[in-house]
Amino acid sequence: MSSLSLLLSRLTIPSDFARYEAVSDPKVISELELWKDAASRVLSEVKNLLDEKISIQEHANVVSAVAPFTAADTWVTPESKIVSSDILHQLPEPDGQLLEHILIHNVKPLFVSSPHPHLNLSTGRRLARPAGGPMNTQDFFEGQTWKEHPGTAEVVLYVVQNLKASEYEGVWHLVIPPVMTLLDDYQGLYKLRGVQIVAVMLGNVPGQLLKRTGVDSLLIQSLSTCMGLIRDPESPDLLRTSIAAWLTLTTKTTDVGSAEQFDRLSVLLGEHIIGSVWLYGSAIAPVILATVEALPPVVRQLGIGSARFLKALMYQLLYPLQQNSADTEMQLRSIDALLVVMKECAPRISHWSGAILNAVARCFVTMQEDGMKHDWCLSSLST
Repeated sequence: MSSLSLLLSRLTIPSDFARYEAVSDPKVISELELWKDAASRVLSEVKNLLDEKISIQEHANVVSAVAPFTAADTWVTPESKIVSSDILHQLPEPDGQLLEHILIHNVKPLFVSSPHPHLNLSTGRRLARPAGGPMNTQDFFEGQTWKEHPGTAEVVLYVVQNLKASEYEGVWHLVIPPVMTLLDDYQGLYKLRGVQIVAVMLGNVPGQLLKRTGVDSLLIQSLSTCMGLIRDPESPDLLRTSIAAWLTLTTKTTDVGSAEQFDRLSVLLGEHIIGSVWLYGSAIAPVILATVEALPPVVRQLGIGSARFLKALMYQLLYPLQQNSADTEMQLRSIDALLVVMKECAPRISHWSGAILNAVARCFVTMQEDGMKHDWCLSSLST
């Protein structure tokens, strides 16, 4: 075994990091902290060895061992995060051959034990009927050996970040199963990583490939599930990222101005944001804030079509402006969204002018009385 291989073997992340928050044994915690510090030193040694020419297999193994340390996670120190990023930048630019090698030899074996029930693993296409019968979901969540390998999501993310649009076709059956497995996991943390990877993937993957393989509808179904999680610690980030991904997916797979695009955007705003999060999560301030922050691009894309939801939008956006005790960040983000709604729904906004003026005036007076230094907000309210 080469010196590089020996060093990489020492970067195998202990599986206890996958459940770090649940670890209570002081001895185990101490061992994990010692390992974390040692890993930082090992990464520095790996960096010093990379002046030598390496094979494609070694290149793939370096990426798979080092990429997990680019995450903001429990096994990462500030030093290891910096060094790991330096290593990845120091390596030759990844090409399609390398990324395919990583998917085949470093990623796929980790997910073999829990195949996604809605995908044909040979083609990456959506199955007409889920594999495994009525117990497919239970089977899917059992034997998740990939969870014993913390940092796997970062390796998948690295591949997705570096795949060119023209390369997706050839590796689609390799890249989409792990992405969907993360996205459809029952734990919010893995769902969030899945959505983040999907958001990156949608920036480059051809829309026709998504439609032809049926994965566009599968993604819509999965994103809908993600937006239904409103009580998890990850829920605010999950909502922000899911809404943004939904918008990008809709743009890529529907024609501008088509009934299909209108319907999909209406489902996002009417069913998920208003009918789910605002209805059932009204007392959960962080998730309401997350949806209000994500609202402006949704309203812009839907345009005057947002007017059918004007009553719900006005009630939600004006309410924080009238409350003396309301969170300032919620008020600021509500003003952002309100300005967009007023612009896009201008032909229908006159009916609400009195309510808007009343709420804005209250907020303006409250902020001035409290001596808040929010010049942008005050100037926006003045208009």
